[in-house]
Amino acid sequence: LPLLLHLMHPERNFYVVLTPHFTSAIAAFGVVLFAYGSIVASELWFLYRKHLVGESRKLKNRPDKSPAEKAKYALCTILTLGAFDLSPSALRKDEKAVRLLAGAGVPVACFLHGYAGFIFGSVKANALWMTPLMPVIFIMSAVVSGVALCMLAYLLTMEARKVLASRRRLPGVSPTPEEIRGMEWYELKMTSKYLIFFLIFSLSLELLDLVFRGYTAVKSWDILRNVIYGKDFINIFILQYTLGNLVPFILLLIPGLTVRRAIPALILVLFGVFMMRWNVVIGGQSFSLTFSGYMDYRLPIIPHSLETFKEGLPGALLIGMVATTLVAFATGLARPPEAVVAPPDFSTIGKLDVMAALQPALLGAVFAFLIVDFFDTMGTVIALGEQSGRMQPDGTLPGLKRVLFTDSLAAMWGGFCSASSVTSYIESASGVGAGGRTGLTSVTVGVLFLCALVLAPLAQAVPAEATAAALIVVGFMMMSVVRDIDFSRYATAVPAFLILLVIP
Repeated sequence: LPLLLHLMHPERNFYVVLTPHFTSAIAAFGVVLFAYGSIVASELWFLYRKHLVGESRKLKNRPDKSPAEKAKYALCTILTLGAFDLSPSALRKDEKAVRLLAGAGVPVACFLHGYAGFIFGSVKANALWMTPLMPVIFIMSAVVSGVALCMLAYLLTMEARKVLASRRRLPGVSPTPEEIRGMEWYELKMTSKYLIFFLIFSLSLELLDLVFRGYTAVKSWDILRNVIYGKDFINIFILQYTLGNLVPFILLLIPGLTVRRAIPALILVLFGVFMMRWNVVIGGQSFSLTFSGYMDYRLPIIPHSLETFKEGLPGALLIGMVATTLVAFATGLARPPEAVVAPPDFSTIGKLDVMAALQPALLGAVFAFLIVDFFDTMGTVIALGEQSGRMQPDGTLPGLKRVLFTDSLAAMWGGFCSASSVTSYIESASGVGAGGRTGLTSVTVGVLFLCALVLAPLAQAVPAEATAAALIVVGFMMMSVVRDIDFSRYATAVPAFLILLVIP
């Protein structure tokens, strides 16, 4: 969160993931983050696959399923990815995969946080960040926050289980509150020792970093001293070191640790890690890079002036459609959906009548669809290429053959599914306008559409009035390339005019 606030645009959370490449150190962070996310997602899938298969099989044979159960069945079936084997050998393979992924995830997680520290310590080169200890500090703070968060989640879960166990107990099946309390105390006693050790290590590194700056007396020390001991004294020494480190350390170190004492201590530990990163990231903006004066930092999530939104409000089209839909529901102009989720209908897949389509009377319609689809794709691709800045000076677009080949396969697949033509759409301009530049953007959108299959009733409830305005804005964005048409040359102006006029 401090890093996102430092960027002054918190909504750009996933931009670094959508554009991972090795052309710069910061862009390469997207590769590291995507790799770690993939490992975690794969580990969770192997860990919970048997539960997903069990729920899917249980709901499959249940007659008269409710809409919620139908949606749950569809979701579990999709998440199994077709792997329904629950034999002992398959489960052993799942456990082996979990161990391998967990073993790979630990060093990747350390590298991820260390790489973030490297960006601050070396790449960004701010006086408050530029230290050799910064990567190690970020790693240790991540370990502390990870252990504390796991302990906090475990304790809260066990407290909830104790309440449920006292209310509805099944003799011989459910554990008693006393048994849960015993397990809880054992885990708390064991993990608190590790947390205290890592907390000491992390605090020592942070203090060593402070001593290193003062001892080396770098040229920026004069202004850093005023920032650390003056401007940000409360944030650093009161909130971070005292409230976020010293107080929870004492609470955890006092003999006879209890759950009631551990929970606030863990919350303070997480607060201390947050304040450490806040002071590193946000504190680095307390002074100018030339050390000539101080600067005031204001949260970008609070619009202090119209200039805050000079680049436009991200997600404005979606926000507008949601707001219009809610107004339509409230005024009775549109009916709310009877159900939010429903199982997807795959009954039309493969229902083809190829011989009917080959009749001579339909050849004209087939040819018309081909021409319209081709020119629609070409116009969309060229306009998007121009909008994204990928058009070459000679008017060519790199990778055009691959675009047309992919679009052709998509059109064939749409026909096989008995759906409308699957092609590139003008709405892609909104994605390009939001910053999408790589193929991973399209893959992400496709995965989100796949997950939204069960939300079809909610999408169908959106009235046409809510989407019409958004389409007009997108069309306006696409019309911006008309200014590049040379209307003095009839050879290019007339075809362009006819395409604008005739192509739907």
